[in-house]
Amino acid sequence: MIEEKNKSKERYLRDFKKDYKKVIEYRTDHRMHKIIAEMWYQGKSEMREKGISEDEFEYKKEEVFKELARIRRLVWLDECKIIPSEASRYKKRHRKLINVTYVNAREGDDRSLWKLIKWDKAWLFIEWVRDKILEKEDQDNRTFFDRLSNAVKKNTRFNLQNKSRSKGRKKLIALIREVKNTFPIRINKDIKEFNKELHQYLIKSGDFEENDPLLDPAYYMRWLGRHGLKD
Repeated sequence: MIEEKNKSKERYLRDFKKDYKKVIEYRTDHRMHKIIAEMWYQGKSEMREKGISEDEFEYKKEEVFKELARIRRLVWLDECKIIPSEASRYKKRHRKLINVTYVNAREGDDRSLWKLIKWDKAWLFIEWVRDKILEKEDQDNRTFFDRLSNAVKKNTRFNLQNKSRSKGRKKLIALIREVKNTFPIRINKDIKEFNKELHQYLIKSGDFEENDPLLDPAYYMRWLGRHGLKD
C-alpha cells in the first residue's frame, strides 16, 4: 500500500513538470493574444482607411506574423525567468513548495487545488483540473464551487499593488515599448490618438488594478513621458 502511494507521488511529481510547462505556455499565449488582437484590429483599420488591397494586406500580415513568432519566444523566455522567484514567493506565502501542493491536489485534497487556482488561474486549463471540476459538478458539490469561486475572484500573480507593483510597471513598460518598436501601426497616424487608444485597450484588457493611478488618462500620459514612451 505504502509502495503504491510512493509510486503515485513519483508519477505526480513527473506530471507536475509537464503541467507547469503547460501553464507557462498558456500564460505566454494569453499575453500574445492581447498583442495579436490589437495589431489585427489596427491592420484591418489601416486597410479600410488607405484602401489597401487584400493581396497587400496578406503580404503585410505575413511579415507581422513572423515578427510575432519572435516576440512570442521573448515572452515565453520572460515567463520562464520568473519561475524560480515565483516558486520562492509561493513557498513564502503558503509555507509549502508548489509541487507539494500539486501532489496533494492530485491525491484529492480540494484545499490544495483551490490554492493552485488562486495562485494562477492558468491551472484551470489543465486537463485533470477540468476533470475534477466536472466530477464535482456531477456530485452537485456546492461547497466546492463556493470555494472555487473565491479562488477565481482573486488574482495574486498579477497583483500590482505594494511590493509587486514596481515589477508590474516594468513589465508594462516592456510591453508598450515592444508594441511601439515592433509594429508600424503609428506611421501616418496621430501619435496622441494612438496613445489614447492604447490606454483604452490596456484598461479593457485588465492590465491595471482597480485603484491604479494609471487609469487616469492625464496621469497615464505623464507616466509615458517619464519613461520615454510618449513619442
